[in-house]
Amino acid sequence: SRKRAIAREDIVFVTQDHPVTLEALDVLLNSERGTAAFGIIDGDSPNILLEVVFVLEAVADSKLLVDRFLPPVPVRVLVDIRGQDLSEERSVEWMRENVEDGSINRFLERPGFSVEFLRAMLEGADDLAEKSSKKIRAKAKSEMKKALVGEIDRLEDLMRINDNVTQEEVDLARKEMAGVAKAIEHARLRTDSLRLIVEGDVSGLGIDS
Repeated sequence: SRKRAIAREDIVFVTQDHPVTLEALDVLLNSERGTAAFGIIDGDSPNILLEVVFVLEAVADSKLLVDRFLPPVPVRVLVDIRGQDLSEERSVEWMRENVEDGSINRFLERPGFSVEFLRAMLEGADDLAEKSSKKIRAKAKSEMKKALVGEIDRLEDLMRINDNVTQEEVDLARKEMAGVAKAIEHARLRTDSLRLIVEGDVSGLGIDS
């Protein structure tokens, strides 16, 4: 907020690309904090939910600047133990208002939940995230073609009237477009964080219980 920065000369402000900010974010992102959590929702309908945040990211030569069209994109999925997709029904805001921190150790002491259940829910979340990522890739490829095909057409037009523009430049532009398209097509999903949530009778599962 520029207005606040001008009014409060006693506060030191830094931009989001300041080295201090970037280093702080790197420390947080590379730590284990926040990558796995356990929550509870007190209610009448018993259920178990798994909220997973994936990151869709392209791995390519930095010279291609794939981030122009496909920067790292978070893909959030919320699935229940029955395999239902609740991502839209229960938004991030809804979860923030209704989910409380819980004790995973107390939950694991209860019978009935196993690694097999968790693995099945993770597989379901993977499938849903992959469906979402296909739409993101398609949109990125469309924007890339619109931008780079236009650049190639411009170079070809210039080549007809300007001897300084060579066929080699056009070929390099086509090669660049092919490389970016391949990087977008092969962009991969990386599991960033997950949260297991128990809904229903959560007595004894709270942090302070």
